[in-house]
Amino acid sequence: MSKGMINRLLAITLLSSTLALTVTGCAAKTASPGNPAPSAIPVKVMKVGSTTNDANLSGKIIVDQQAKVFSKVAGKVDAVNVKEGSLVKKGDLLIQLDSFDNANKVIQTQSSLETLKQTVVQTKIAVDYAQTNYERNKALAEAGALPQSDLDAIHTQLKTAEAAYEQANAGLPGAQASLDLAQSAVQDASIYSPLDGIITEKLINPGEMASPGVSMLTVVNMQEVLLQVSVPQDKVFQVKPGTPVEVFVDGIDQKFKGTIDFISPVSDSTNNTFPVKVRIDNSSGLLRVGMIARISLDSMNGKISELPKSSIVEQDQKYYVYKIDKDVARLVQVEVKEKNSNWDYVINGVANDDEIVINPGSQLTDGVKVQIN
Repeated sequence: MSKGMINRLLAITLLSSTLALTVTGCAAKTASPGNPAPSAIPVKVMKVGSTTNDANLSGKIIVDQQAKVFSKVAGKVDAVNVKEGSLVKKGDLLIQLDSFDNANKVIQTQSSLETLKQTVVQTKIAVDYAQTNYERNKALAEAGALPQSDLDAIHTQLKTAEAAYEQANAGLPGAQASLDLAQSAVQDASIYSPLDGIITEKLINPGEMASPGVSMLTVVNMQEVLLQVSVPQDKVFQVKPGTPVEVFVDGIDQKFKGTIDFISPVSDSTNNTFPVKVRIDNSSGLLRVGMIARISLDSMNGKISELPKSSIVEQDQKYYVYKIDKDVARLVQVEVKEKNSNWDYVINGVANDDEIVINPGSQLTDGVKVQIN
């Protein structure tokens, strides 16, 4: 073999070795530790749990509807038609005052008014006649057929008739007012119940004098009553108007159905709790004013979901958690209320048994794949 041939073979061999090393080097770079394939972010998760809302709240039964019955006018009491414990309906006659004098006043003022009305009619007729007579004689006087003195006398008669009519007409409002006052006094002598209920207090008897504005009877409606309880600040957000609730009363072996009726927006200055009123059906008549009763927040809201504060992310004054959807972390907005320094109650956004990320790091973003440790 010639020396030139040997040199060409050596060159081919070196070129082949170089290509092989290049390919091998490229393959090694693709799989190198410095350029790994994308991997899931390791996270720790927990299931949303719940806590028993075990607060029992007690208070007193109070009246829902109550009315003091009094007279608008002074007068002697003729009759009291009820006693303590009497059941009454709205509009029932409770007390009758002596109305004899006022009834006579009605008759007298009515007669005076009718007389005055007749006088008005008669004086109006007189005015119309005097006006016609004056117009006729005025034409005669202008024609020279009637002396001016006679026309002046006729004109005086017209003015007199007009004055009598105006006086009678001006008296009508006063006469009508006197009649209205007398009729009102007669009506006010009969005192009726302002509502359905039971008479709980009787302070006057027949023969005694009633004075305007002084209470004579008390009527209480006990078909529905109210329970007033004080709710602590950390639990008042759980109480919502219209929520049904069970009411328990010591000594009565049954539960009562109630509904949250009112939540005060202002706390009690003495203890920083919020007054809440529960409306209770008392058609059974078992509940009495002043009884101690209690409710349980469990009967209103059952169990309340809660989250550790370490799982909550705040962005733009809104709160979020990372909820696990298969192997993906989803950023979900939540509404929370503080329970204590470590936990928050969940109002909405996640539910019990949802898996959420604990202590999410800055590398966690919405939609990223995760690996649960």
